[in-house]
Amino acid sequence: MNGTSIESKLAKLTKRIDEEHARFIAATKVSVTGVPAEYGLTRDDLTAIKLIKQLAKTMEKQDANLVKTAKKTTRKGVRSGPQPAKYRDFESGATWSGLARVPARIAGGGPHSVPD
Repeated sequence: MNGTSIESKLAKLTKRIDEEHARFIAATKVSVTGVPAEYGLTRDDLTAIKLIKQLAKTMEKQDANLVKTAKKTTRKGVRSGPQPAKYRDFESGATWSGLARVPARIAGGGPHSVPD
């Protein structure tokens, strides 16, 4: 094989790869911008969805940490330490483990209050 023929084949293949990559990027841009527009979503909507998902992950991690600390028990078999939240008011961020009295910030009524 000749060194120039290999170089020319390599140049042709590199050019073809670059063309295919450019087509792929163009098709991806169309699908990424087309799908949200099809459902009437704006950039702000997508940003809000991303922030909500990040907040949910953070809350899950916090609850997981509480579960780890709540697994400690006393001599009587009762769990001690902070308990994971069973009730959460998403507007105020208030939580309640479901043990003891309902905190006033949650029991105050409204659409997110704990049922009687």
